Amino acid sequence: MSHTTATTSDHSFAALPPRPDRRRRVAVIVTAAVAALIVWAVVAHLLAIPLDVRSGAQVQHVGAASVAIVSLVVGLLGWLALAALERLTPRRSATMWLIVGGVVLLLKPRVPARQTAQTQSEARGPPRRPLPRRRAHRTTADPPLA
Repeated sequence: MSHTTATTSDHSFAALPPRPDRRRRVAVIVTAAVAALIVWAVVAHLLAIPLDVRSGAQVQHVGAASVAIVSLVVGLLGWLALAALERLTPRRSATMWLIVGGVVLLLKPRVPARQTAQTQSEARGPPRRPLPRRRAHRTTADPPLA
C-alpha cells in the first residue's frame, strides 16, 4: 500500500481526496428543506392533521416557516460537523460521519415522541369503549345453542 506524496517548496503532505463541491452540498440542504415542507404541507393540509406542540400550558402551531428554518439550521449544522471531520480526519471523514450520525440518532431525545402521542390522544377526546363482539347470525335452520 503506497501513499502518494506531493511536495511544495517547503512542505510535504499526503495527497488528500478532492474536496466536494459546495454547490452540491447547498443543493442537498435546500432539497432537504423543500422535502420537509412538502411533508408538512401533505400532513397539515391534505390529511388535515393538526400540527401543534404543547409546552406546559402553551400550545404553538407548527407552521411552514418553523419547518423550513429548522431544516436549514440542522442541515447547516450537519455540514459544519462534516467539514470539521474532513479537517480532523481527512481520510476517514465519511466513516466518521456515519458513526457520528448513528450516535446522534441513538442519543436523540425520545420525550417529544411520547408527548406527541399523548397530545394526539388528548386531541381525540376520551378513550372510546371497544365495540361489543358481534355474534354470528343464526338462521331458523340452525339448531338452538345449548
